[in-house]
Amino acid sequence: SYFTCVFKKHFKTTPSEFLAFLSSSRHQYVN
Repeated sequence: SYFTCVFKKHFKTTPSEFLAFLSSSRHQYVN
């Protein structure tokens, strides 16, 4: 989609990868 394209251009990653990174890092903080 357009949003994914723009997001990837700015953040060098896709929204789904970014969310996966956030969830994994949050689990690390909890542990």
